[in-house]
Amino acid sequence: MPLLDPRPELWKLPRYQPGRSGEVASGAPPALLASNENAWGPSPAAVEAVREAAALMHRYPDPGGEELSARLAERHRLDPGQILLGDGADQLIRLLALAYVAPGQTAVIPRPSFQAYHLAVTVAGGLSVPVGLTTNGAVDPHRLAQAVSPVTRLVFLCTPNNPTGPAVPAADVRAMVERLADRAVLTVVDEAYQEFVDPLDTLTSSLALVRANLPVVVLRTFSKAYGLAGLRIGWAAAPKPVIDALATVREPFSVNRLALAAAYAALGDTAHLERVVSATRRARRLFWDQVAARRLIGFESQANFVTVRGGAPGPEVAAAFARQGVMVRATEPFGLARHIRVTMGTDDDLDRFWTAWADVDSALPFPRQSV
Repeated sequence: MPLLDPRPELWKLPRYQPGRSGEVASGAPPALLASNENAWGPSPAAVEAVREAAALMHRYPDPGGEELSARLAERHRLDPGQILLGDGADQLIRLLALAYVAPGQTAVIPRPSFQAYHLAVTVAGGLSVPVGLTTNGAVDPHRLAQAVSPVTRLVFLCTPNNPTGPAVPAADVRAMVERLADRAVLTVVDEAYQEFVDPLDTLTSSLALVRANLPVVVLRTFSKAYGLAGLRIGWAAAPKPVIDALATVREPFSVNRLALAAAYAALGDTAHLERVVSATRRARRLFWDQVAARRLIGFESQANFVTVRGGAPGPEVAAAFARQGVMVRATEPFGLARHIRVTMGTDDDLDRFWTAWADVDSALPFPRQSV
């Protein structure tokens, strides 16, 4: 008996390919530098909060996460009604496409960038309009605005951009949003890596645009700087009518009790966050010094990773590193060929990367910048 076929366009979609984050079959545990995880772990306060919340796992969580939303609102000078929690930023991206993109309508997306934008829009029945980056790997707000048409409903902007790493100055984002303010378009600013931007006084968050009630959604996550990737929790800030629309299509109880407890505790441990951010920035600076010393070709990053050009297709280079016990991410799924993305980790992790790099470079020579 034949099974019902799914919608035919689904077969055209590549499945999301996560970075490898497990152990190798034998030998020492690998250096996990593929998934942009926090190498220094979560706040001890978050771990303790999870232990306490586990005793109540037989009870449903607060469906709206009101305590956490209130704490986020206070931290960022927003109204709680301007915040929606989600099962990671990925869920919020899907909700945006579901709520705002009808079949035949479009979303403008940067490319290379996070694959979830295109996947969400396609599943909703919409079409993606890809827009290239600047030569230094940053999203170009001017180009995004130029790609908007009468059937465009969403514009995605990732800053710092994944997988390249450069950030867009908040003033440039504001200029684009204001330029599109008289169009029926919603700008989605994905700030998953915002905490790592340095210096924050010149490349600030776009949350000020939400406070100004402009047509913008800002996405944040607890997966990166806060180290809660395994619990899946993120949040969106937007004008209240947008939040109401997203809440209408969000699944009930979509954020679990343990994630709510951990995120609430993590927000209170600012000292731990500062240590993680400081360590990440230091690792990024030292890693980039090594990239420059070897004259490798890469993107100067403001995130918790650095992406460099390899000497072969990304999957081949990543496999060569894996054989050395170092997990890195090939960037082909993002739309960036022949590059690998390296998460910033501990000194030991990155020492292992450079040791492995010497062997990989001998077999698959990395291109160099001309003198």
